[in-house]
Amino acid sequence: VGDFCLGNITSLCMIAFNTELISSRQMTSPFTHFENNTWTLDTMFGMAAEMYEDLNADNASSVGDMVGLIASSQTVDAFFPSSGFHIVEANGNELELTKYSEPAENLYQMLRSRFYGNDSFLFANDQPTVIQEFTNGHALFAATCIDRIITLRSMQGDYGLIVYPKFDSSQQNYVTGTAGTAVLAIPNAVTTPDCSGLVLEALCASFYQSVRPAYIGVILEGQAAKDPTSAEMINLAIDTVYWDFGFVNHNALGAIAEFSSKMAQYDTFRGWYDSFERVYEGKISNYLKTYNKGDGGNADTGA
Repeated sequence: VGDFCLGNITSLCMIAFNTELISSRQMTSPFTHFENNTWTLDTMFGMAAEMYEDLNADNASSVGDMVGLIASSQTVDAFFPSSGFHIVEANGNELELTKYSEPAENLYQMLRSRFYGNDSFLFANDQPTVIQEFTNGHALFAATCIDRIITLRSMQGDYGLIVYPKFDSSQQNYVTGTAGTAVLAIPNAVTTPDCSGLVLEALCASFYQSVRPAYIGVILEGQAAKDPTSAEMINLAIDTVYWDFGFVNHNALGAIAEFSSKMAQYDTFRGWYDSFERVYEGKISNYLKTYNKGDGGNADTGA
């Protein structure tokens, strides 16, 4: 879609952190870790690990308790691209399912051991719950989306915003994942697709020059961010987003990007990968037939 759709900005994933809890627990600020290139998964997970308090006295980690990190399934899935891993990659003129790797297994285990084995890490059913719990002061960190961050202005305490952490300090650049994407389609019945494409390009250019800067400057930097560094982080997230072909076409490719839900079913990434590799490869092949001129656009993409 490009800049014609502001949803491609509002769906970007970021980390909100409670600055008062950081201070009261005498922790190093995430901003300082960012400056020192130590803002990594180990750093954030270490800070979050000892936060659990059973505030609602139900003897279980649940909504209403104090936790270190609260997230929804989509924002947990975003840790995969932010750690530098891809779902589908280009190989010449072909698109291929990214092969299994040991680092990807390590990430899978790192996330699974926290969200399915540590009371300080809480899955919420949806993003409104993530924001509600963070706003109530029940979480040190919240993995959320930019459109939800805007609602944090009602929070009485202070908060900061930062990009997702690196997988480790050897990762060269920060990468931002997203909780959703939008597409624009030109119907087959259109007799002048080139003209339609030019119109869409013109709309994207117009939005890029006027709507996008106003939205970023007035709404995000002026309202969502409470401090200059958080505003810089928002811009960094926008500049470093990675649109993975597998994620963008997630539904058509058989729910290929749902890492969080698979963690509840498979002990290892290898187990999940081996079970679905042929299914995903078949989906990718079938999907691409839609764009083959000789196919007539009749392939069943599952979209």
